[in-house]
Amino acid sequence: MTLCRSPETRGGEAEETLAELFARQPEAAAAFWARGMRCPGCPIAPFHSLTDACAEYGVDPAGLRADIRATTAARGEVTEGEGNEDPEVSPPRR
Repeated sequence: MTLCRSPETRGGEAEETLAELFARQPEAAAAFWARGMRCPGCPIAPFHSLTDACAEYGVDPAGLRADIRATTAARGEVTEGEGNEDPEVSPPRR
């Protein structure tokens, strides 16, 4: 079982939690379910990052991120790194 890692163990770069990801991009859940990942709705989602979950399930993080970006782009929403004009939605932690 993979343990949650602190930002210090990830080279000092904080990655948003899965709970933050799903709150910001609910449609991202489909990419997880398509891979058999039960992260959406999991009580550990507030503590795991996408990297943590991929390590737990043996999934390629780059492929999952690409699918999430594709889903978001298909809906015409802002993707990570493009900024966010909605003041109610927090940008991802860096």
